[in-house]
Amino acid sequence: MMSQENNTNKVDVPGTNKTAVAIESITADDAEIEVELKSKNAKKRILADEVAQYLEQEIFIRGFVQGVRSLKAFCFVVVRDRTGTVQALLDNDLRQLAPTPGSYVEIMGKVVQHPQKKDIFDLLALQIKTLAKPEQDVPFLLNAKPKATLDHQLDFRAVSLRNPWIATHFKIKALVSKFFREGFEQQGFTEINTPKIVDGGTEGGAQVFSIDYFDKKVSLAQSPQLYKQISVAALERVYEIGPVFRAENSNTSRHLTEFTGLDFEMAFIEDQNDVMDALEKTVRYIFQKIPEIAADELKLLGKDIFEIDEIPRLSFADAMELVEKYNIDCEKVTLDKAMGEAILKEFGSRMAFITNYPRREKPFYIMTSPKNSNLTESFDLLIDGIEVCSGGQRIHDKQVLIKSMIMNGLNPENYSGYLQAFEYGMPPHGGAGLGLERLAQTILGLSNVREVTMFPRDVRRTSP
Repeated sequence: MMSQENNTNKVDVPGTNKTAVAIESITADDAEIEVELKSKNAKKRILADEVAQYLEQEIFIRGFVQGVRSLKAFCFVVVRDRTGTVQALLDNDLRQLAPTPGSYVEIMGKVVQHPQKKDIFDLLALQIKTLAKPEQDVPFLLNAKPKATLDHQLDFRAVSLRNPWIATHFKIKALVSKFFREGFEQQGFTEINTPKIVDGGTEGGAQVFSIDYFDKKVSLAQSPQLYKQISVAALERVYEIGPVFRAENSNTSRHLTEFTGLDFEMAFIEDQNDVMDALEKTVRYIFQKIPEIAADELKLLGKDIFEIDEIPRLSFADAMELVEKYNIDCEKVTLDKAMGEAILKEFGSRMAFITNYPRREKPFYIMTSPKNSNLTESFDLLIDGIEVCSGGQRIHDKQVLIKSMIMNGLNPENYSGYLQAFEYGMPPHGGAGLGLERLAQTILGLSNVREVTMFPRDVRRTSP
């Protein structure tokens, strides 16, 4: 049997008949050490948002030490778990064993009510054990809004994620994904999963990552576009949440080379307005649910989610008139905050659909407008002037699709699997794709998409 060492200090707790056990450290080579805390709730971990239910009872908590503060009579240890924080009070007999900030601890103690703030409940510590502690000082504060540069945060991502302000971004982002899924499920959509290793680019062009695949070269998928279209012939309405890869040499605050796509496709549409209707319902649902579910998280971040009225729809030509009217100097109309300000002034909305883009602006599978062959049955969704979604009606006639491929410099023979679906007939259909990170960024009003990307991949960064 391998040796093990258990270093403990026992002290009497003033005013009680209990002995507090402070476990400083435990080392074991191969043995698993289990510490039993003598309390009726000792074997059940109580979370921070449950503590108030156990007033005057002894409970057991585990969590991350967000901060430590010493006063004359007590040492205060703020312990955070996935639901919130608990303040543990260590008296003079235990304070010398207070953990360092950044440690992970388990504490058994008695729940007491704060003498002044009756809605706050603290934990009078009786036993404390440090599960793990940092080997060196953390590179930035973990109990305050981060002031470090974004690059510094990303260089120390394993630590910066432990800051509650940063971690909360990802809780909100997860809710965006959750409510996207629920929004389309409520409209009769089926979730699908499409391959990310493909022959050539989905969208055409050279913005793909090529990889070695046994004896040939293949690409990482730019989008699930072609597979979505194939799927609607059988399932009618589909959506997918999955990774997307874009080999765009764009080092901006809005671009990533890998991000999470929120895609949907639907059959039996009249035109792109049906697609916009479905999208608007889901976007409205997302903006409605997040404040309901994440009020505490939004309060921590100091953010409000604005309410959505009917989203205005204006043509690309109308958008160009706004550009001229407000003297907007932008390379692309859907990536400029000045455009968002103009839309807000004209329509009183922070969102807008821009429709009917020129043919040259959209990919080969987007249907040409029956009213004007220079335009398409397409749209982008803008929030505060920033494009978060692109979509439209697709070409569902095989011969028209092949002609469009050739006009865009593509070889139809390279798309045989895709075209096979059209050989057997395809219903009129359309869809759209959003970037989860960019949508979360705009919802939270953040300046950089990397703030809502846990481990960003861009032109410069492939680690951690």
